[in-house]
Amino acid sequence: MATTKEYKNYLLEELSLLENIVCKPMMGEYLLYFNDILFGGIYDNRLLIKIVKNNNKYCLEECVPYENAKPMYLVDFVDNKEKLKELIIDTYKDLLKNNLKKMDKINETNNLFLNLDKIHTTKLGEERINRNLGLKSCNVINFCIDKIKKQNSFIYRKGKNYYCEIDNIAIVINASSYTIITAHKLNKKLL
Repeated sequence: MATTKEYKNYLLEELSLLENIVCKPMMGEYLLYFNDILFGGIYDNRLLIKIVKNNNKYCLEECVPYENAKPMYLVDFVDNKEKLKELIIDTYKDLLKNNLKKMDKINETNNLFLNLDKIHTTKLGEERINRNLGLKSCNVINFCIDKIKKQNSFIYRKGKNYYCEIDNIAIVINASSYTIITAHKLNKKLL
């Protein structure tokens, strides 16, 4: 059963204490955003919100919006505007924090791409990489940069280094000096 327009309008009225609520239709249901953060939706005439640490204190029942979906919380006090506002703000704060953490990780990776021209290695690093990868008469720096640029490369930062995993190779780059420390073949574990 799809959500009725009457219920959607009723719920938006109950959310009227919050500015910047946006309701977007999706396959007979509605997604709800607060300050551009998706916090929940209206499914089968029910308000469901994402489960986050900050909204556990409301003791809401877990419910799935549709088959095979991730569980969400079913809001059972939609007629209490003040409590509803508090719940949405608490949920939003956690989701915003999580989004900022994700953005920090994305920005870290972007930082490496913005500084590809600074990537270098030492003579010992070059010898180590050639030995580890079995490269012969190859420009190690260009080889590593080409691997980093590949669309399917998996790049992350851990501690003071960037790690790039691609084509069964791991490349380790110092995050402050952009020095390629090493590159080696990844060991694939057999099942």
